[in-house]
Amino acid sequence: MHIQDGALFYPHRLDLSGPEAWKRCGDLIDNARKLGGALTILWHDRSHGPERFWGDFYVRLVQTLRSSDGWFGTAAEAVGWFRRRRQVRFEPVETADGAARACLRYQGEEILPPLNIRVHRPGPGGNEGESLWQAASEFVDTPWNGESGVELDRLLREVSGSQPGHLASTCAPR
Repeated sequence: MHIQDGALFYPHRLDLSGPEAWKRCGDLIDNARKLGGALTILWHDRSHGPERFWGDFYVRLVQTLRSSDGWFGTAAEAVGWFRRRRQVRFEPVETADGAARACLRYQGEEILPPLNIRVHRPGPGGNEGESLWQAASEFVDTPWNGESGVELDRLLREVSGSQPGHLASTCAPR
């Protein structure tokens, strides 16, 4: 759980003021926006008494998240999405020249919202002691709903010089 009303505001928890809580939530939202992933929220709208004293914090939080084009899903929808994601497989593919390639494959109902295949481009630097993650200052996200296989090597070559948004290369059907 990333953001929870009781943890932010209750006196025996973080006991934050509105601006302090907003700063914490903003940092989490910025990280999710920058790095991808999931941001989970638990907000009690009935069971906790003090929520009526927390002003419009929740409304502001939801408006901010909606404007970031994130996906809002119920717990059951999120579980279903993660189940489909776990069914995606990396498989070796042999080419005519005998080179080894990797392919993403999935068999099942369409993955919505689509997965992002994120390709990191090495940034300037790459100093000694700097990890690959630190050197990757730029990335391209390509949405993929699992409808066709994707040859990763070809995708890597394509995104190194193109814009995100399409998958022109697919693996041969099985």
